[in-house]
Amino acid sequence: MISLEKMIQLLEDANQNKIKIIAESRGKAEDKDLEQIFYRIGRMGTENVDASRFREIQIELIFRPKSMNIIGTQLADLIAYPIARYVLSPGDQSQAFDNFKGKFYSKNERALGFKIFP
Repeated sequence: MISLEKMIQLLEDANQNKIKIIAESRGKAEDKDLEQIFYRIGRMGTENVDASRFREIQIELIFRPKSMNIIGTQLADLIAYPIARYVLSPGDQSQAFDNFKGKFYSKNERALGFKIFP
């Protein structure tokens, strides 16, 4: 949910109104569950983002098998571990995390694309 809220903010700031989201397929039942939740958020909004803002954006959710080796999902896999290490051990040095932390979406020098939640 937080990712979708941040995505809306990023698209609005970039004056974009269309996006395709590619998710790795996990199985028919799992994909269906995710799709239902995804589109429910788009219809109803969230606590922080009104449904009208979601309706302004054309969002397409596409499922692809891991075997397709899609570059975006591979990149997400590569950066997930350094982020997890940073969150779990914030005092430890991580060159991998340091290399891409400046790439998070930010506005007015605030890192809006990086959020830690329980």
